[in-house]
Amino acid sequence: MGEVKSLQKGSEIHLEKEFNLNSDPYLADHAIEGTPYVPGVMGIETFMETATALTGEVPQGLKDVHFYLPIKLLRNRPQAVRVIGKAAGNEASMEIETPAATLPRIRWVPLFPRGTP
Repeated sequence: MGEVKSLQKGSEIHLEKEFNLNSDPYLADHAIEGTPYVPGVMGIETFMETATALTGEVPQGLKDVHFYLPIKLLRNRPQAVRVIGKAAGNEASMEIETPAATLPRIRWVPLFPRGTP
């Protein structure tokens, strides 16, 4: 999941995570022309873990998943990301961003069982 920097249970969470070839060797299998890319499913897994830490509930589904920009390890260097999650009612929104990016890399809204038919 990464290192939690701040947590207001049920409201907001901020964490930082670093993807690198030493701790994430699977990245070598997801290289394009020698540059490792973080597979989208790993972003979704990070969100699932973050949403569970934020709300105490495991999301039952996803909606509005958007992959804006890939997370890649240029020159095989580690890539730090920030994960920001906010909860309201029976939904939460999550974003992964890199320190240099002005747009989120990935955004999605997890669905929780409370308040759903």
